[in-house]
Amino acid sequence: MMNLKCTKKEFLEMVIGVILIGLGGGCFRWSGLGADPFTTMVMAMSNVLPISYGNLFLSLNIILLIPMLFVGKRHMNWGTILNMIGVGYVSDFAMFCLQEMPKESLIVRTVMMLIGLAIICVGVAIYIYPNKGVGPYDALQLIAMDLSKGKVSYQTARWVCDGIALVVAIVVTIASGQTLFEVVGVGTVCATFLIGVLVQKISEWLKQKQWLDNHSCQTAAA
Repeated sequence: MMNLKCTKKEFLEMVIGVILIGLGGGCFRWSGLGADPFTTMVMAMSNVLPISYGNLFLSLNIILLIPMLFVGKRHMNWGTILNMIGVGYVSDFAMFCLQEMPKESLIVRTVMMLIGLAIICVGVAIYIYPNKGVGPYDALQLIAMDLSKGKVSYQTARWVCDGIALVVAIVVTIASGQTLFEVVGVGTVCATFLIGVLVQKISEWLKQKQWLDNHSCQTAAA
């Protein structure tokens, strides 16, 4: 059974984190310069399938929930549910709010991409901080750390998962006849190599500053 015990503060922290991740993903998508690998994969598939980004995000996470049920139950809690349901739809909402914003300027798009990257990293760090469950995709990295007994760091596990997601996105994009650079861009490269590192650094900083409750930070254990 999944443990759904958490305090109101922990629940609020996870809600804030999920909202930030969704908003960051929306900024990434709007920039048109590429997004984090998982977002890129979902974007590539949603461009081919008759299903919205939010619905596809939820569907893929349900599939990724399967390994959690076998080897990652301890990472399942409210954070898992909130991530699965919230991130994709918040991202769609952010895209809706930004759709009328002029995007002819490459500088504006680059700034929005960097803002999206920063927001996602802060969001991930906040929502995993209470140690009350993570989304299925993020759980893959934590499961890898568990199975390796700490020999695999969070950054390394994140790079591998992001690399696989990126390969899937590229294959789907090319196979469907889409223009590769409409889905994969400089933002994808930045996110692939920076998210794992930045999330760990932000998590450690939050713990040192004691901005949140003094929970054990999973990524800091890497």
